[in-house]
Amino acid sequence: MKTRLLGVLAAGALLGATLTTVTLAQDRQRSFDDQAGDGPMRGMNAPLREKVRGRLRGGDADAQAARFITRFDTDADGRVSSMEFVDVRVQNVDQYFERRDADGDGRISSVEYATPRTRPDRGTRPQRAAIDDEALAECVRGTIDDFEARRALNPEEAFAAIDADADGALSLQEMSAAFSARAQAQFTRLDADADGYVTAGDVEVQQDEARELRRAARACLREQRAG
Repeated sequence: MKTRLLGVLAAGALLGATLTTVTLAQDRQRSFDDQAGDGPMRGMNAPLREKVRGRLRGGDADAQAARFITRFDTDADGRVSSMEFVDVRVQNVDQYFERRDADGDGRISSVEYATPRTRPDRGTRPQRAAIDDEALAECVRGTIDDFEARRALNPEEAFAAIDADADGALSLQEMSAAFSARAQAQFTRLDADADGYVTAGDVEVQQDEARELRRAARACLREQRAG
């Protein structure tokens, strides 16, 4: 079984997020608890609660795996190759680059890279309470034997990792390479049997492991905050 990873800090940067992501399934699927919370579910009868839960989860594991294959299987052979996966994952790099390149000079400075992104209808995300990363990792390790935590890169470290020519600015080519590296790492984690292809079965394995890891992490986080 592959070692499972947990990002215990949000890096706020492309490569930092890459190195702290547990699986692609976690990128694509937020947990029911995160989406619903306690408030909206209060007062619902059991059938309605289950209906809402199903909608928020986006269907069962089989349906989620099928949607994954549909999205990435560009040659429709029922499985996803690393080339297919990487091609789809990097297709939006141009838009990402334009959003980061605030002054439109064709380069992303360290300041532009570190500046939190906002959307027209949203402000910046509120700061979360500090988390003791080492304690959280140790707690999760007590539940999941093959767990390994990776340290999140800060914005400066993440920027330097992408800035291949060390000229103090990121080009579209450098950003494209970072996207590709991120996608390849995600593909490797998804390819449960290491046969060079991701199938619906591989996705379901990762979903199961991701749910187990999230449950352990949430329990440890609650314990830490209760203190």
